[in-house]
Amino acid sequence: MLDQELFQRDGREHVRFTLEHGPRDELRHQAEAEVSDRRLVTDSGGHRQLRVFIRTRLLLPTGPSWPIEVNLTERHNMQFPMLLGRSALRRRCLVEPARSFLLGVIAEDRTPP
Repeated sequence: MLDQELFQRDGREHVRFTLEHGPRDELRHQAEAEVSDRRLVTDSGGHRQLRVFIRTRLLLPTGPSWPIEVNLTERHNMQFPMLLGRSALRRRCLVEPARSFLLGVIAEDRTPP
């Protein structure tokens, strides 16, 4: 995610950001969301950073969806473009750490809704 821009709308804080995806991040999608929180997050290297959180819906390829909270951060140099934490999956998913792509592989050229 790039270009986070905070702004006010109807007395509430919002953020405008760009999602980059695809095989080489060549697909871009401009998005806006209401800011749900700002919190200090410690990354795996022990660095602390104040991050913006938004609420959105997680939609699985098999159909179920539910509201989750995500933080906006740059992940270009990371192996995975998004991490889902235990609170997003709690009571809804069973994680099998020894296996991958159990729901199938999603085509890279899909544009987010």
